[in-house]
Amino acid sequence: MAGPLAVVAPLTGPRGRWGRLFPADLLEHPAVTVFDDAADPERSIALARQIAATAGIRAVAGHFSSEAAAGALPVYRRAGIPVAFPLSSAPGVTREHLSPEPGIIAPMPDNVEQAATLWRSAGGAGTYAWAGASATGLAVAWADLGGQLRPAVTEILAEPGVTTLVVLGTLTDAERALAVVAASGRRLRVVLSDDSWVGSAAWEGLTPEVVTTRPDPAVLVEQCARHMLEAVQEGLTGAEIVSLWARRHGIAHWEKPQPIGVRP
Repeated sequence: MAGPLAVVAPLTGPRGRWGRLFPADLLEHPAVTVFDDAADPERSIALARQIAATAGIRAVAGHFSSEAAAGALPVYRRAGIPVAFPLSSAPGVTREHLSPEPGIIAPMPDNVEQAATLWRSAGGAGTYAWAGASATGLAVAWADLGGQLRPAVTEILAEPGVTTLVVLGTLTDAERALAVVAASGRRLRVVLSDDSWVGSAAWEGLTPEVVTTRPDPAVLVEQCARHMLEAVQEGLTGAEIVSLWARRHGIAHWEKPQPIGVRP
């Protein structure tokens, strides 16, 4: 019989490092059933349907991709299964934060808030950004603020007088961008969003600044997962799950994100 808490995370594939944000002791807990979505939104949504049809599962944590979370949310709502989406930044998901039916926790600042934080930190108007293929929401929010977008890092490096590069996307996107910068021999400030940073190692010869949120993504993942594990162990209802979250953290939503300089 499946453990009552389903954890859906990218344990393999291009974003496998994100899956390791879940503490190993939690993934190995007998009350936890782990599902690997390999960072594939379609697979992640299919897993949500599988979970909803599986006897014994009473709560879910994960579905990191905003696209996956948006697709999984109606599945769990129909099934009446409480769910925590620790890292989804899609406004359609984040606005459901602390919804008591069926019990939804979605504390990540949305794309607009994240883009605004990057904007303030990177210098505002005239700052150039390159967006990976999965960062559509952030890219739209960045452009709406008046930020400049270019389809290739090389085009940004060719701009006269450019001193800052903003990378919107995954850690893999960041590594690609930083490799281009390193190959060019240029010295410039590289600002990365949360999604570009998690799981990173030090990059030889480059010290990118990371604009992260409070709490950072790793904290959100662990807090959400442990909260939902406690919920299934205590037999909490959806309304009790969100009420406990609000009491425990003292606020209904996380504080507005602030720029923090982080060195990988």
